[in-house]
Amino acid sequence: MEEKFSIRKTKIAVGSVLIATVFGIGGQMVSADSWVANSPSTIKIAEGATSYTLKYGDTLWAVSQVIDIPVEALAQLNNIDLTTGQQYHLPVGYVIKWSADKSKLSLTDAEGNVQKELQRTADGNYTVVTSSKLMTVDEVLSRIESIQTENGLTTVKLKDGQDLQQFLSDIQNVPSESLDDKQDDKQLESPITVEGDVVKDTFNGADRVTLINPKNGMSSNFVLIESNGHYGLLDAGTSGAQKDYETVTGYLKKLGVETFDFVVVSHLDIDHMSTLATNAGNEKTTLFNDFTVKKLYIKNPENTTNYRIAPSLKISGKDFYDGHVAIYNNIIDNAKKTGTEVVTVEPGSQPSFDLGDFNIKLLNTESAKDDEKGNYWANLDSLVELVTKVDSKGDTYNMLVANDLEGYDIPETIQQLKDLGVDHLDVYELNHHGFSSDQAQAKDIPQTFGTPVTVVTNTESTYSRQRPERYSELKETYTNGLYWQGEGSVQVDFSNTEAVGVVVKQENNVNYTAVKVGDASKEVIQGIYDVPQTEEDLTVDGEAYMAQFETYKDTSLGILGDDVTSTEATANAVVESE
Repeated sequence: MEEKFSIRKTKIAVGSVLIATVFGIGGQMVSADSWVANSPSTIKIAEGATSYTLKYGDTLWAVSQVIDIPVEALAQLNNIDLTTGQQYHLPVGYVIKWSADKSKLSLTDAEGNVQKELQRTADGNYTVVTSSKLMTVDEVLSRIESIQTENGLTTVKLKDGQDLQQFLSDIQNVPSESLDDKQDDKQLESPITVEGDVVKDTFNGADRVTLINPKNGMSSNFVLIESNGHYGLLDAGTSGAQKDYETVTGYLKKLGVETFDFVVVSHLDIDHMSTLATNAGNEKTTLFNDFTVKKLYIKNPENTTNYRIAPSLKISGKDFYDGHVAIYNNIIDNAKKTGTEVVTVEPGSQPSFDLGDFNIKLLNTESAKDDEKGNYWANLDSLVELVTKVDSKGDTYNMLVANDLEGYDIPETIQQLKDLGVDHLDVYELNHHGFSSDQAQAKDIPQTFGTPVTVVTNTESTYSRQRPERYSELKETYTNGLYWQGEGSVQVDFSNTEAVGVVVKQENNVNYTAVKVGDASKEVIQGIYDVPQTEEDLTVDGEAYMAQFETYKDTSLGILGDDVTSTEATANAVVESE
């Protein structure tokens, strides 16, 4: 999205703006006039955050405006050279970091005047020293002959005799000054850059979350998250059978996965981590052996010492505890043998990390508490993941992967989400495979955050037969799309949210659901694929919401293999505003 910036209406340090627009973010070479700077209003950084992963179109200046830290200080903290006098591009995915204590970062006095400058040290870094000479805004503007925009490229031309490198160095010492009264108001309709090519995101890849069905008729969580050519796993469980391992790894290899940036283990039940251990089932090998795993996020069971379980499970609390400790030790041993970094999720912490366009936060990290009957079981120790994407329009899309969250922990999880500023959920992986839907707190999540598209990691045919009342209640509660992963892998596609929203689709299922977030509403679009699919088949009120959507039978889901045989010729749609 392109915005016009008025110098007259914005309180800025002119030197910072001129430098920062040269610091475009990118990777692959494209023509200069195709690059558009992201405005501060389109960059979403959570309150209290101390890092941000750069996206295509970001500038260092825009980031500095969002977090309210002078661009000079931000550059100094990240060892970025502002005085090169050259076109300088930071790569997409570069992580900018800063201190939570902003009082130590200001380079200006109470009136906004720059009091310090950056001085290069012998090791090539920068240190902050007192400045003996300040330049005024007028002095800077007096050295500029013109600012011209042509063919989408804005060029700053210096007056004769002005040296570009010296100019870029001098403008660090410019005081922040309100230009409200300046008569020469220039609209910067495109970013200032020097002539030549600029860098764009190398990947420009898909943003997807796939809940993979191992084809075993059992409930399990094996959730692949993918963004810009990078991959991670939110749980890695099957039934523990070798054939299930071969099914899921065969799909991963067909997709081209070689490396996982991270794997998260929500808890130590076999259907959430079996592919990481060799003592949890009859699997002969692990993902650590067949893929590169950079980081493993896992809770240590030793942080919970009070294990009590229901007598009906016919196992003692000690045996239950010892079994989980043995599995944990096996996973840790497998990880360390292959060089995987182990990150212990401490009780009460809230780890947050990025994967391409996604941010992932781990919730419900407190040590397990007894349930209302005084029992402890592994589900009370289950992590929850919040997956968020803020697209180029500034719209936020949220998916909650609840794993085996139990009702006793739902109120606390809801409060954690509210504290993070979450006001809606678009997609929800239903807690505990739908088995805990009878708990009093089960409906609190949709009632608090709006009815999301919901995925149940269970088999619909079995669940409906064994729990007919709960099944009917689920259908009545989750009316914006209810998908059963046990009937076929489910993919949640965030790749083109600007045009179509987040789209949920499933193998062997001609139905899809799209959620389109707006300023004050949410549209839920339920449609039916046609084969072959055309743009005209996927329209709502004449608008081609699905213009860039793949044909169903070519969803790149690998193991999702069967073609759709439906002869439906139109897409039915229901639009709901919340």
